[in-house]
Amino acid sequence: MAATLPSYVYDLTSSKRASVDVAPGVSNDDVSAHNLSVLRSLKANDAHVKEGQFVCEGLENNRVMLESGVLVRRLVCKPATYELLQGSIAKYATSCTLNSSDNNNSFRVVLLTASQLTALCGFPITRGVISYGDIPSRPCLTPANPPAQCVIALQKISDTANLGGIIRTAANLGFDVVLSEDSCSPWYRKCIRVSMGEVFRNNVDRVPDFSKWITDIKSTHDVLATSLQEGCVDLSSLKPPKRPFVIVFGNEGDGLSQDVVDLAHEKVRIESVGQVDSFNVGVSVGIVGYWLKMQAAVAAAAHKT
Repeated sequence: MAATLPSYVYDLTSSKRASVDVAPGVSNDDVSAHNLSVLRSLKANDAHVKEGQFVCEGLENNRVMLESGVLVRRLVCKPATYELLQGSIAKYATSCTLNSSDNNNSFRVVLLTASQLTALCGFPITRGVISYGDIPSRPCLTPANPPAQCVIALQKISDTANLGGIIRTAANLGFDVVLSEDSCSPWYRKCIRVSMGEVFRNNVDRVPDFSKWITDIKSTHDVLATSLQEGCVDLSSLKPPKRPFVIVFGNEGDGLSQDVVDLAHEKVRIESVGQVDSFNVGVSVGIVGYWLKMQAAVAAAAHKT
């Protein structure tokens, strides 16, 4: 650790104060002084999302977060982890628009030991770093502000791990993601962790009226609904769309609502040879998304020749 730390870094690891309200060397006064209350007892509490804030765990997730330009307020880590993130932290601090002289409106890094981190958050922080910041406001993806050539649209997805995996898959395929209002927030801690930070740099939109969004996007994109209903086209027989496309998925319990299925240009299903007639929604997104992207690439190459 460097002898002289930047002004925005506060080292509490060697504190000798007597108060042990949180952990040796970290008192409730410290939590208040450094605005760390968002990180208290996280295991049973995701209320910060309702307050417009995200919490990010993990080394790579925090690196992506810092480089994405979102507004970060506190980053808490072990000294060894600080060394690994020092370059990204310094670059972020240089570009940060927060007022460094205002405790309530500033970017700070707080260094704690592993035991202090565990006591603060209520569970072990295995990668030695956790942070919080403001959920960013992003433009809605509409025909007026077009999404990517390929979009994953999700209705009533409630499992945060599933959603995080889908966001990661979509980012790797180059797809945007659109969620119905009754889906879980992409800013839950577990969703961010499973997405490997892709929620910070991929387009992820949540729309208030999912059926209306599908209706509107049909003017620029072909809409494909995944379903197990009669009359669905097998994925292996599906011709690649000639326009940009949206693939719509429902949750594993209910599938898509009938009004959304009826709005689609095409209904598609994944053939199955097992006893279970459906796949996990995250797996389905990967199968259908990859297949259609490869088919579209093959069709484009054939057209050029």
